[in-house]
Amino acid sequence: MTEQRRKTWLPAVGSSISWRLTVATAVPVFLLLTLTGSVLVRETRARYAQVARERAWTNLAPLAVPCARAMAVHALDRLDGYLAEAVNVHTEGVQMMDASIFDSSGDQVASVTYAESGSATPAGETSAAVVAEWQQKALKSGQGQWLEVPKADGTLLLHVSVPTISGLRWGTLFAKFDVSGIQREAERTQAWMIGLIIAVMLTLMFTLRVALSQMVIRPIHELAATAGAIRDGHLDARAWVPGHDELGRLARDFNAMASELQSYTHSLERKVEVRTAEVRKKQVELEKLNERLEIAVGDLERLATIDGLTNVFNRRHFDATLAFEFRRGERSPHPFCVVMVDVDHFKVYNDTNGHQAGDVALKHVARILGEHLRGTDFLARYGGEEFVALLLDTPKEAGLRVAEALRAALEAYDFPCGRTQPLGRVTASMGVAAWPNDARGPDEVLECADRSLYAAKRLGRNRVVGFGPAVLATEEATEEPTEAAAT
Repeated sequence: MTEQRRKTWLPAVGSSISWRLTVATAVPVFLLLTLTGSVLVRETRARYAQVARERAWTNLAPLAVPCARAMAVHALDRLDGYLAEAVNVHTEGVQMMDASIFDSSGDQVASVTYAESGSATPAGETSAAVVAEWQQKALKSGQGQWLEVPKADGTLLLHVSVPTISGLRWGTLFAKFDVSGIQREAERTQAWMIGLIIAVMLTLMFTLRVALSQMVIRPIHELAATAGAIRDGHLDARAWVPGHDELGRLARDFNAMASELQSYTHSLERKVEVRTAEVRKKQVELEKLNERLEIAVGDLERLATIDGLTNVFNRRHFDATLAFEFRRGERSPHPFCVVMVDVDHFKVYNDTNGHQAGDVALKHVARILGEHLRGTDFLARYGGEEFVALLLDTPKEAGLRVAEALRAALEAYDFPCGRTQPLGRVTASMGVAAWPNDARGPDEVLECADRSLYAAKRLGRNRVVGFGPAVLATEEATEEPTEAAAT
């Protein structure tokens, strides 16, 4: 088996089992690392939050003792200094924004704000209500309290309370800390951990993919490609899978079965060749008979529907088509027109130029009429020099316009020996009848078209007459039989 044949089969098989194995091994790795990563990220976030609280507490707790002493001796003027000194202390990742002291009755006795704090404070009535409720709880609690409130820019503002106790509880110390520095540090750590987890995940998935490809997928591809090649008729194809594991033994057993199948098939082929030669001989004879039969059937169909001289439909086929269109029109009414065409003075043309020239002229007439009709229209030779056209889905006014175009085309054509005609050219008279305007049945519409044709001849030939009062008037004006108007 050629390498090209193997490559043809590899994608079709590998696109299924290789990806199934990859997904089956990658999904557990993905889930495990995702779970581990989420736990590590959550613990990291909690750890940094604890660090922020510890640093804030470390900054604020030493301030409680001197503030309690100052409040005990009513030296309230010292409190602003203590608070201002604490606010101006910079700690890595934590910055005190403001500090205030409330006495035991809940009244504020001192307050200091960090000069660079700006207006980046928690906004909204909900945050203010939460902070107020927390302050009331802290005033009553004997232990320090803390509260995280999101700022307008998405960072956190940490509220911390410390009781000011010196023998007695003299009040509560409150402070706000901006922990955006620690928060940014936590976000960097989280991003680094997520990147590391993704790198480990991709590495494991790639390693598993390569290992599975070498140990499982490629042997399966080889077996599948060989089986496909044997199915396509390459009986000499064999699977090459090295090793002594299960897949290697399977490949050797597969090759043994392929050899037996090849030997059995060759013996069958020799027998089939003998029988095929005999059948092929009979088949050639039968094909020749079928070809002659098809030619005969085609000739019969042509003779049954086509006029032999002009190569348009004959009268028999026209009558059948007209009857069919009439039945179809009864189920779903649609107008159609019948145009009867008769070459003027054609007997004179034949007598003057001979019947062979007359046959050539009729061929030209049929060709010109066919070229000026639509593909959906139906043209037939009705007999002698008469033609008939069936214009489908055509009202009477449109049918008259089509007939006039046909008449003008015949008049404009330079027929051989046309100058010998009484009118100086080969012309035609035409009668038009429409259904359902002029007739109710196929025979009646033909009769109306024929009467219109004879009216056109009585009116001087080389003209188009539609069935109507003009036809009736010409019939009443002459006492000669209708046949007298013929050529």
